[in-house]
Amino acid sequence: MSKKSLAHQAKARIGKTHDLSHLTIEKNQGNLERLMGWIQEEYGLESIHNLKTKHMDGFFAEMRQVFSPTTLAGYAVVARDIAEAIGKENIVRSNKDLGASREGSRLCPKTADLEKMAEIQEILNEKAAWLGAAWQLQQAFGLRLSEAIKPLKIIEHKGQSCMEVHGKNGNIYFPPIDTPEREAALQRALEIKETQGGRGLIPADKSLKQGYDAYRNAIRVAGGTKENKANSHLGRHVVVQERLNGSVGSADEETRNQVVQEVGHYDQSKLRHYCDL
Repeated sequence: MSKKSLAHQAKARIGKTHDLSHLTIEKNQGNLERLMGWIQEEYGLESIHNLKTKHMDGFFAEMRQVFSPTTLAGYAVVARDIAEAIGKENIVRSNKDLGASREGSRLCPKTADLEKMAEIQEILNEKAAWLGAAWQLQQAFGLRLSEAIKPLKIIEHKGQSCMEVHGKNGNIYFPPIDTPEREAALQRALEIKETQGGRGLIPADKSLKQGYDAYRNAIRVAGGTKENKANSHLGRHVVVQERLNGSVGSADEETRNQVVQEVGHYDQSKLRHYCDL
């Protein structure tokens, strides 16, 4: 009988993680397969119980040439899950040592190319109405990519009409529908949802994962990349910067607290990721 792959062994050892979202599980599974596949091919390892620090160091040294600290941090999460599962927690170094520390890059507000963002809007509009509506929602409300395609729900929250957004790690937040741009984006999304007969913008013949992949790929093909200063996440930066008038210091305590909650955070220090101090 052939030896099971390192990836198969690692999955069996870690077991199922029911407390994570479907998209996070998919991402972690992919990272695990790439991590274990690389180590098996590079070192000829046959058992995860023989994993050592040098194997993990080798992987991250190689991947630092290709991936950003943010991407490497995702691999570090999986590496630690595997290490913990085999009782060898110390074989994975700190994120800083692995080159996976995001502090340097994430504490730097980003400037979007607004003309390019508008161009992407037009391209997605032409490709499919639901894709254009999802991008419009993201730019109006500062949503993450996955949040823009989840079921749409409008509620009354603290005396305001708001979107109910299901964000990362099960967090729910409520950006208000308080500008003409937000009203227009939401109205368009609701009309498309009704036409398609679903709960959100994804067509009825696609799963959440299929819709996510289709939307992400369409953005990339349209030029929505970091290199072009037009990736989908930059919409969050633009929204925070606009609602704080350009800098954290220009807003009072109440406004800062309100804005940070509108994008799904509860710690004002997070604003440093999006806006000048």
